[in-house]
Amino acid sequence: MVRLAQERVLLIGDSHREVHAALAHALPGSQITAVPNYFDGLAELAAGPREAAVRSARARWAVELLERATSLDPPSPQAHVDLALLRLYWSLDVAAADRLLRRALELNPSLARAHQLRAFALSALGRHQEALTAVARARSLDPLYEAVISDSGWIHYLARRYEEAEIRCGESLALSREPRWGHICRVLARSAQGDVVGAWHAAREEMRSVGFGEPDDPEVLSLAPAEALRRYWRWRLEWLESLHPWRKGPTELATSYMGLGDTEAALSALERAFEVRRGWERLHLAYHPLYDPLREDPRFQRLLVRLAETQNGSMGL
Repeated sequence: MVRLAQERVLLIGDSHREVHAALAHALPGSQITAVPNYFDGLAELAAGPREAAVRSARARWAVELLERATSLDPPSPQAHVDLALLRLYWSLDVAAADRLLRRALELNPSLARAHQLRAFALSALGRHQEALTAVARARSLDPLYEAVISDSGWIHYLARRYEEAEIRCGESLALSREPRWGHICRVLARSAQGDVVGAWHAAREEMRSVGFGEPDDPEVLSLAPAEALRRYWRWRLEWLESLHPWRKGPTELATSYMGLGDTEAALSALERAFEVRRGWERLHLAYHPLYDPLREDPRFQRLLVRLAETQNGSMGL
């Protein structure tokens, strides 16, 4: 059951980013009984995709359990991190998450996961240099943790440090259980630099690694790189649509729609992401380079207003 609790990724609709083994150590054994159902509650939340109302009710239950865990004496730094995780990616409340993470680091300055999550909170606020410092600290504390390496790449991408993003996401591929995140980061980083040929090469590597499309089809290889890359985005979209709901989310669909230049479909997918509270990218819309073409669109601006309301806790859980 504890192991299942560690895989509670479906709380936020992401198949990779929030998996971490530290939950098993969130509370000392002597304290687990002080918060009945702590692990069981989180495990139940991770049991599978459900309608938004059920997921919201269970998220509130998880918050209640975690708030009780953070009030124990002596306090648990990891419980603060787990509660910050929910605040950050479920309710998008950056202010509350940052307070929890700073408290966790007061209790344990060497907690890599706290530095890692704080990097995303800072990035969401546009404080990119601080975010880069935080994720570098996380990596120095846990240099072989794949999620930290991958997240370092994404933090660099969001800071528009594309060459470094490509390198770090590439480094994560050898360790990753979900290599598509490292691959798509490389495709986006190369595309952002205007390197269409490089983006197509990274796309072919993803197709071979993950197993979709036809990366070695002679007809495709005869196409100009820009057209071949469009073929990749179509294949990627078809592949995502074929996945179990556990393994895909609206924001991933939005990424592929943006690759195809279908901004209307991308906006619809992003609006859906906010409705069902799925996709870590929601937190970063204000600074995400991929969505630069949408910044003047009224629908996108409404999403940014909604995001700003959640980031200071005004909309609650």
